[in-house]
Amino acid sequence: LFKSFIRLLILFIFKKDSSFKLCINYYSFNKVIVKNYYLLFFILKILNRIFKIKCFFKINFKKTYYYVKIKESN
Repeated sequence: LFKSFIRLLILFIFKKDSSFKLCINYYSFNKVIVKNYYLLFFILKILNRIFKIKCFFKINFKKTYYYVKIKESN
């Protein structure tokens, strides 16, 4: 058997249509894991970079490859 110090509460809740739904309580697991508090800082940094950009380009290379004109000298 597996040996773990984390215990999760697992319940099956019966619904009106006689099926059941699996419910897991992650409370004890969430107390043990290490949270990354720096993520918000990086998200804000990326958003600041995005909002400074003036225009965006989206090119579908599969469809437009043969329509792009390039000089023969290039």
